[in-house]
Amino acid sequence: VEVVEIVVIVVVVVEVLSEISKMSSFLARVIAVIGVVVLVVVPVVVVVVVVVVVVVVVVVVVSIALVVGLVVIGLVLVAEAAVVVIVVSITLVVIKVVVVIIVTVVVVIVVAAEVVVVIAAAAAA
Repeated sequence: VEVVEIVVIVVVVVEVLSEISKMSSFLARVIAVIGVVVLVVVPVVVVVVVVVVVVVVVVVVVSIALVVGLVVIGLVLVAEAAVVVIVVSITLVVIKVVVVIIVTVVVVIVVAAEVVVVIAAAAAA
């Protein structure tokens, strides 16, 4: 579509320039030149402005996306660290409970053995 518009503009410019060369009046030539400038310069300026605005918007959006991505990555790393701390804490609690159970069992076995020894000694006497 843009190529067709550019071709149409070029054809119009060529036609206007050929008409300008046929005109004898200086004022008519000046008016025609102003018309050609408006026909050529205004679309070019509009296209340049649109391209610049699009580039700026894309750069801003990409920058925001990068910042958001870095923040999300930071939050994920913090969450992973928190999970590791929780898992380590739970593991330590489990180890303490297991140690308490083992010590309790050993104490019960030792006490039971002493009771058996005392009963055997009393029976022998």
